[in-house]
Amino acid sequence: MSSALSSSAADGVGDTTLFIATADSYTSDGPTLPIIGGAGEHSDWVAPDPEDRQTEKDALPRPAKKQRAKDDLSKDSTNPEATSKKSKVQVEGLYQPWTLLPVEVLQQVEKRVGREWRAKAEVVVWTKNQNVKSGINRLKSLLGFEEAPETGEKSGREVTGNRKDKLIAVSAYGEGTTKLVGIVEMTKRVVDGATKDSSGVTWFMYTVLSSTTEKDVKNKAPVLTVWLSPTRIPELNVTFGEQTFKVKRTTGVD
Repeated sequence: MSSALSSSAADGVGDTTLFIATADSYTSDGPTLPIIGGAGEHSDWVAPDPEDRQTEKDALPRPAKKQRAKDDLSKDSTNPEATSKKSKVQVEGLYQPWTLLPVEVLQQVEKRVGREWRAKAEVVVWTKNQNVKSGINRLKSLLGFEEAPETGEKSGREVTGNRKDKLIAVSAYGEGTTKLVGIVEMTKRVVDGATKDSSGVTWFMYTVLSSTTEKDVKNKAPVLTVWLSPTRIPELNVTFGEQTFKVKRTTGVD
C-alpha cells in the first residue's frame, strides 16, 4: 500500500482519502453500499433533502380518526367552550329568580300579593369574579343606607314611600355563591353598625338554595338566591326560614 501511496503522490494526487474510498478491497459478493464520490452505477445517488421529507409529511392528509376526536371534544361537557355556552344560558335564567322557587311557594306568594310582585323585584346577579367593594356598595344603595351616586336617591333613616314594597333578589351560580354569601354578610355588618343605638329599619332575609334545571345530574350546580325585603314574606319564611337585620341611619343624612 505504501507503494501505491507513493505512486499517487508522484502523480500529483494528494487526496489519499479519495483513493481509499474507491479501493477494490471494499467490494463484496453481497449488495454494494453507495460509495462516496465513486464512479459507476452509484455515482448518481443523492441523499434526500430533509426539507423535502418534511414537505411530503405535511402534504399527507390528516387522519380521519383525529378529526372525529376533535368533533367529539366539541360535544364534550368538559370542553371549556361548551361549558362556557352552557353556563351563559344558566346565568341568564338567574335574572328571573322567582322561577327558582318551588311552584307551590310561588303560587302562594302570588295568590296573596299578585303577580306584580315580580316587577317590584330588584334583580342582582353576581359571578365568582364580582368585585367585593362594588357589591357592598350596590347593596348599601339598594337597602337605602346611603346616597347612590347614579340615582341620587337618599335614605338610611327610614324606609319611605314605595320603598316598603321593594324586593331585592341577589343570585349567584356555581362558584359565585361563595362570593355572594361573603358580600351579603359584610354588607349586613356595615349597615347595622353605623351607630350604637337601636334605631333603624328592619329588613327580612330569605336564603334559597336550588340547582339548575339540567336533566343530567352531573351538570347540576348550586344556585343561591338571597331575598331581601323590608316587609315579611310569610310564605318564604315557612319554607326557607327567616333572618332579620337593621339598616341604621348614617351620619349626615337628614
